[in-house]
Amino acid sequence: MVSIWCWPVGSGEVWGCRTEAAFEATVHAGVTPKVKADKLLGEWNTFHIVMKGLLLTVTLNDMLIINNAQLPGVPRQGPLALQLHPERKDGEWGASLVQFRNIRIKKLGAAR
Repeated sequence: MVSIWCWPVGSGEVWGCRTEAAFEATVHAGVTPKVKADKLLGEWNTFHIVMKGLLLTVTLNDMLIINNAQLPGVPRQGPLALQLHPERKDGEWGASLVQFRNIRIKKLGAAR
């Protein structure tokens, strides 16, 4: 859900909610980063992502970029997934290369 690579609007957006025509403008605005906090390509970014019920808060490199954005239709439980964008067909890595390290997951108390 949270985009973790350098989009023009900045990392941390929720592309599926930001571009879904059925959602209200307040949802689109809520899932669009308030500031662009990405480090330069090739440097590690640090995210703190909190999902409580339908509300999402994202901090990127110690900057609050998404604050209690409502994500309509998110199920109460389900798998956590990390999406990998492999190298391009020409053998080169694209700007969307994403690598992960030091992932910590903490279950929060019920929010619904």
